[in-house]
Amino acid sequence: MKNYLNTSMMLLITLAVIISGCRKNDTDELESATEVSRDNAASQNVTDDVLQQVDDAAMRSADIDPLTSLSPSGTCPTISIITTNGSWPKTVIIDYGNTNCSANGNTLRRGKIIANFTGPYRQVATIVTIGFDNYFVNNNKVTGTKTITNLGNNSSGQMQWTVNVQQAKITRPDSSFITWDATRLRTWVTGQNTLNNRNDDAFEIMGTTTGSNSNGHSFISTVTVPLYVAWGCDYIQAGTLDFTPSGKPTRTINFGTAGVCDNQATLTVNGNTYNITLKP
Repeated sequence: MKNYLNTSMMLLITLAVIISGCRKNDTDELESATEVSRDNAASQNVTDDVLQQVDDAAMRSADIDPLTSLSPSGTCPTISIITTNGSWPKTVIIDYGNTNCSANGNTLRRGKIIANFTGPYRQVATIVTIGFDNYFVNNNKVTGTKTITNLGNNSSGQMQWTVNVQQAKITRPDSSFITWDATRLRTWVTGQNTLNNRNDDAFEIMGTTTGSNSNGHSFISTVTVPLYVAWGCDYIQAGTLDFTPSGKPTRTINFGTAGVCDNQATLTVNGNTYNITLKP
């Protein structure tokens, strides 16, 4: 009986160690999988947010977008236009002030977005070059350059832009950071025919991104199902992307369902699927 008990006890201890090890491996896999995955999602989100702010500023200025007549969006941002004799190019300064303000959703912004337009915003071949002056989103500093080119309408009558992101960087309050470059195609899928109503605007995004974070982890990602970005939502609502950190297996991020605005997504790696919370 004593030998039986000892054998049973050792078996239980062994099983406990195996189970504990499996749980630790699952936890380690999840932590490893989500760190740069969240960073990549954050870079996607900031890029989309900047483009939406430039969209909004253009549509609230007849000098930039003569086809719309939207009124100012509130106390922030203030929008000013620099031009020579009223001709192109024109520079739009989107100024959120020196302290955080919330406009167009719950996101906190401060500092300036500076956008140079070669022509009217929705004119084919217009190029918009976007930079930043001490600009912060949710207390994360944003730097880099974005260049968008108007391609006109596709065969479905939806306006499209190419978006090239160069040397973009998000620096968090704890000094950790993400850097990335991207090449993307942005399609205006709803709201194009209701120009004076921003609330029904939504866009689909395709393309690739390469980057790294402050821990030295590099990555490449490719959108496999168009990312769905809706006006007034602080997060990507839907779509999937394949995401590959250097030396690691590819993982897939699924952002959910169009029409549901939340910070939840799923991440699949090595056949395992996890629920993750996206960083602001």
